[in-house]
Amino acid sequence: MDRLAFPIISVTDSKLPFYVKSVGIRERQEHVIRPQGHPEYHYLHCSSGKGRLIINNQDFALSPGTGFFFEPHIPHEYYSLEDPWKTYWITFEGYAVKELCKAVFENSWNVFSLSDHHELENQLDNICQMAQSQNYLSNENLSVLLYQFLILLKVNITNNVFASKPLLRNQLQTVIQYIENNFDSSISLDELAGVINISPQHLCRLFKQTYNMRPFEYLTYFRIKRAKELLTNSQSYSVKTIAGMVGYNDTSYFCSTFKEYEGCSPMEFRKIFCK
Repeated sequence: MDRLAFPIISVTDSKLPFYVKSVGIRERQEHVIRPQGHPEYHYLHCSSGKGRLIINNQDFALSPGTGFFFEPHIPHEYYSLEDPWKTYWITFEGYAVKELCKAVFENSWNVFSLSDHHELENQLDNICQMAQSQNYLSNENLSVLLYQFLILLKVNITNNVFASKPLLRNQLQTVIQYIENNFDSSISLDELAGVINISPQHLCRLFKQTYNMRPFEYLTYFRIKRAKELLTNSQSYSVKTIAGMVGYNDTSYFCSTFKEYEGCSPMEFRKIFCK
């Protein structure tokens, strides 16, 4: 049995960072043709059966555990190849949606595989149930559930750089583990690249492609993280001592780096959290 819900969106609700416009489950997904695209952000995945998506003059087969996303106004068509074709879908808007979708899907439209579509379906079931039993707090709660769903979706999408290179995740995780185990000492790029036997240039490309940062950016982020923990949990330690503990021999350089990343000096940070 189909389940569909269309929450009432007031003027106040439309100012939320995320809000649900429609959500549902189709036991027998109908043929959809949208030459002008959909007016809202749209996500759909196949739960059972098979379907086909045509978008940007490209043809994609959709089997259980595959789905797609597109931004508003992108022409597309999808239809069943095997009846019944069961789908889960949600459309949404909000002033923060565009940036989050960029982080989750990377492009204005995307077709992907999911590691666990059942987990996503449970979340969509919860969203649909709340949308159907709407009260004056429903849209605020739906906003939270939608955000959680999109983050969960990011975790479950498997057609990224790791899909074609399944060893890459483990390789880079080895480098990250090395950084986290040796952040308090001097580390060179050659040293990090040697951990997985690739060139420094190739390591930088893989890091940028995967985490949108360079290896030494991650090292700095981790050092600052540890410094913040030490500043708040070990108040007897001086800034100079903490600088050395997180890999900085030059206290002035540590302080300037900390301020660049946190917007305040280490002592100012300590005062904020340790009054």
